[in-house]
Amino acid sequence: MILKFRAWDKKKKEMFNVIAINMKLKRVYETWNEDGKNLFAPLDGTILMQSTGLTDKNGKEIFEGDIVKAWSEGYCGTFQVKWRNEGAPMYILYPAWQNEQFWNLHGNSIRVDDGIEIIGNIHESPDLLNT
Repeated sequence: MILKFRAWDKKKKEMFNVIAINMKLKRVYETWNEDGKNLFAPLDGTILMQSTGLTDKNGKEIFEGDIVKAWSEGYCGTFQVKWRNEGAPMYILYPAWQNEQFWNLHGNSIRVDDGIEIIGNIHESPDLLNT
């Protein structure tokens, strides 16, 4: 799997796809303009979110920070996609415990045919978690 990231620019309050990260210069690059110059944001001015490598039921790539609606065994929940380092590292749907079951993006707990749909992200629409 090729690592893919997107970033939230804290100053501009905008999301962008990352094409390169320069750790030495501490920059996150989003594109090159017509003049061949790079458009970038300072690394400390962004929040990086890695792709899970999975897609939702509409074929849209799922990233950390996405807010999703998920259906499993007749239950529906609204979650934020997060990486969990503790225990068995995995992408979880947070809060992970809803409707008396543990929700995650790996294994058999959530499958594409159960239905998972991106409805927003934590930076642009955090209020979706309250619905």
